[in-house]
Amino acid sequence: MKQQVLETQQHIHSVPEGRRRSSCHRLPKPGRSRQHKKQPGSASKVILLRASNDRTSAAVAKVLRGMGVGVVCESDAESALQDLDLVTCAFVVIPPLVKRSAHQVCTTLRQTLGSRGTPVLVVLRSAMPPREQGALYWSGAAGVFDWPREKLPFLRIVARLTASIISSEPQWRDRALTRAANQRLRKARLDADLSVFVVHGVAVLEGQVSALWKRDAAQVALEFVDGIHDVVSDGVTVLSDGVSDRELAKSVRQMLQGAAEVDASTLAVKVKDGTVTVSGEVAHRREMSRLLDLVRHLRGVRSIESLVTIAPQRKRRDSQIARDLTCEIQDAIRDAPGVAVAVFGGIAVLQGNVRRNSGRRRLERLALEQEGVGRVVMKVGLNAPSRPY
Repeated sequence: MKQQVLETQQHIHSVPEGRRRSSCHRLPKPGRSRQHKKQPGSASKVILLRASNDRTSAAVAKVLRGMGVGVVCESDAESALQDLDLVTCAFVVIPPLVKRSAHQVCTTLRQTLGSRGTPVLVVLRSAMPPREQGALYWSGAAGVFDWPREKLPFLRIVARLTASIISSEPQWRDRALTRAANQRLRKARLDADLSVFVVHGVAVLEGQVSALWKRDAAQVALEFVDGIHDVVSDGVTVLSDGVSDRELAKSVRQMLQGAAEVDASTLAVKVKDGTVTVSGEVAHRREMSRLLDLVRHLRGVRSIESLVTIAPQRKRRDSQIARDLTCEIQDAIRDAPGVAVAVFGGIAVLQGNVRRNSGRRRLERLALEQEGVGRVVMKVGLNAPSRPY
C-alpha cells in the first residue's frame, strides 16, 4: 500500500484525449485507488479541490494546462495532501465543497503544511461578501479571486509560482522576450554571470552575482522590459566575498545603532553564512524597511531575513486603513488612479492596473508600511499587459 501511494504522488493527473468534454477525471469510487498520469510537457502541478466538474472547474483546469501546468483534481483536503510533492506549486480551492466549507479546507491545509509554504488560492464561482472573503484570508488563503472577472490576476500569481520549473522546458519559453531581457541585462553592466528566461510574462533569473545589490539591480532592470510583469530571482546565488559572519554582524549592528529612527537595543542580529537575520520589535515598519535596504548594500551580505515585529499601536478600523492607504497611493503614485484598496482584518488587498512594474513595487511597499497592515495581497497588473494565457 505504501508503495502504491508513493507511485501516486509521483504522477500528475491528465485527461485522456477521448474525453474532450471534461477537464478533470470523475471522482474515484470508494475502494478504488487513484492513479494520476503526468501530463506531457508539464513539470509543475496544481492541486485543484472542487466538489464537481462544473463549468468553472473545467475552465480553470483547461487554462492551467494551456500554461503547461499539470492539474490534479480532488474533492477533499486529505486526498489533496496525499498528492503533495516537490513539484506542487499551489492548491486551488473552488467552493462550494462537499462536507467542509472553503474556510475549513484552507485552515486544514495551512495547519498541515506548516513551514512548507505551498500557497492556497481560492477561486469563486460567484461574488462573495467582503466579510466572508476576509475569513478566507484569515484562514490562510494567499488570494481570493472572482472567476472570470479576476482571471488575469489569478493567472499572474500561478505564472509566478510555476515559472521557475516551467522555464526548464524550452517549448514554454517566450523567445522574443527572452532575447530582449538578456539584452537589457547586458546593458545594465552589472559584471555578473546571469541569464534569464521568460515564461508567460515572468522573467526567471539564474546565475551568480558577487553582491546582493546586483541581484536586486538585475530585477529592477528586467522590470522595464515591455511584456514582463514579474521577476523571479530564486535561482540566483550570491557568492561569498570572504567577509566573516562576525565582521558582518558587527557592521550591521553599527548601522542600526547609527540610525536615529530605530532603537537598536530592541533588535538582535544574527549572521550565518552571509545570511543576516534581524529580530526584535520596532515602532514603525517604514523606518525598519529603509534600514534593511541599507543593509543589503553591505559587503558580505548574501541574503536578509527579517523577523522584526511592529510594536502594538492604537487599533485602527479596516475602513480607516483603506481610506488612508488610498490617499497615500494617490499622492505618491500618479499612474495608479484606478487602484482599489480593501482591508480585511489588517490584510490589504490591492487591485487595479499601473503603467510599470516599478509602480506596482511602490504600491506594495506603501501598503506594507501603512500602520495596521500585516500582509499585502497584490492583484495589480499592468495597463497594457502581455496576454500569454
